[in-house]
Amino acid sequence: MTSQRIQWIDAARGVAILLVVLHHAMQVASSSGYSSALWKEVSEAFATLRMPLFFTLSGLLAVNWMSKSWRELLTNKVATFVWLYLLWQAVTVSVRLLFPTGTLTGGTVVRQLVIAVSTPIIPQNSLWFLWALAIFFVLSRLIFQVAPAWLVLSASAVLSAFVFSWTIYIKNPGWSGALENYVFFALGLYGAFLIRAFAERVTAVQALAVVAIWAGAVFLTDYRALLLNVPIRLLGVAAGVAIGVLLARSRVLRAAGSRTLVFFLPHYVILGMLGLIVVQVDLGANARMWLPLAVFAITLAAAVALRALAHRLRADWFYRLPDPIRRRLVRQPEPQANLN
Repeated sequence: MTSQRIQWIDAARGVAILLVVLHHAMQVASSSGYSSALWKEVSEAFATLRMPLFFTLSGLLAVNWMSKSWRELLTNKVATFVWLYLLWQAVTVSVRLLFPTGTLTGGTVVRQLVIAVSTPIIPQNSLWFLWALAIFFVLSRLIFQVAPAWLVLSASAVLSAFVFSWTIYIKNPGWSGALENYVFFALGLYGAFLIRAFAERVTAVQALAVVAIWAGAVFLTDYRALLLNVPIRLLGVAAGVAIGVLLARSRVLRAAGSRTLVFFLPHYVILGMLGLIVVQVDLGANARMWLPLAVFAITLAAAVALRALAHRLRADWFYRLPDPIRRRLVRQPEPQANLN
């Protein structure tokens, strides 16, 4: 039974990361002059599922960390998020400086350096997800034992609704993304037992019904409306879990879901480089329909190749906290001599 639960979680995480990459592939195609109203509508619809599902599963898997010591949490989980976030921000800025045109354009050298310096408090591009997770783990550890679940969930849901509906407009994607999605991280954290129970007991017919209800709600309502956006995204989470259960035997999804960082970390840079190529060629009007999928597939393949190359070059520290840093962080202080 435990193995099956792991399978659906990996499959659902695989769905989430693939939807994230597909969303950004669509953005690259659009910014390269191949925009499609259909692709835009599909991507916006999946916005009610991909990040809410991703954060809910992250919260679900964070439950055990809430009982760990602060030292364990900070030196393992949070330190890894911080390292990967800062490292890949540096990679992204470097690529922007080397290739200052196309979809990775970011202005002058001075502006890029300002962005690099301010990135700890002003997150940039898709890496804001790691920035938010570091904050979520620390915040949740602070309040998990003292704040009742109903208070955390209701307060974060209200804030999420206001930000997602643009009633409160926040320009920075990291700040807005964190405020929109903490409710789902908290949902996974406080509702882990219920989510796992649902995944264990839902039948295939019931899972399909949940997905159909979510799809109907997305396409038949204004899912950005203040009073609807959180409930519809909760349906999106339920649909994502249901899809994970339905596709739990998919080795491809489970492989992607168990290695999300392989795709997540480099995909924004890869997509930017592909955008540089796409803007140089005329692919014809029909490209607006197939280009997002082509860019998506190439990005996934390139991400896998980069991970293999990093391993071959013994540069695994691009994907995890380097061992010397980890050992230094976990090293216990030397006991002081008793001078009495």
